[in-house]
Amino acid sequence: MVQEFRLQDPGEAIHEAEIQEVLVSPGDRVEEGQTVFVIETDKAAVEIPVPFSGTVADIPVKPGDMVRVGELLMTVEEEGAAAAEAETVSHVYQRLGCRPQCGKCVPLVLRLLRVADRLDDAPHPLPAE
Repeated sequence: MVQEFRLQDPGEAIHEAEIQEVLVSPGDRVEEGQTVFVIETDKAAVEIPVPFSGTVADIPVKPGDMVRVGELLMTVEEEGAAAAEAETVSHVYQRLGCRPQCGKCVPLVLRLLRVADRLDDAPHPLPAE
């Protein structure tokens, strides 16, 4: 799952900050608590840690940008997200050695998708169970 990392309110009635340094790049692995940005407010330079672990997907800001509280700083794909995204209905059918048209595997596939909370990936209209 992709998590959005936004500028949090640093306090003291500060509403925006300037990005001084971006310490990571897309594709880098980050750990919760790792410093990923240095920002400067009208009061001080502040190191900003990432609140979750994963792989940096996108960084829409660069040094020199002014960002407001709540603005997107980076997106991070959390652990296991890529594997979960790859587990679509077609992959389930393929692993079972079946096709959606045969109908024999439909109940099992639907059960697996419900357990994995991926029912939205099911083919529409659903074959009869």
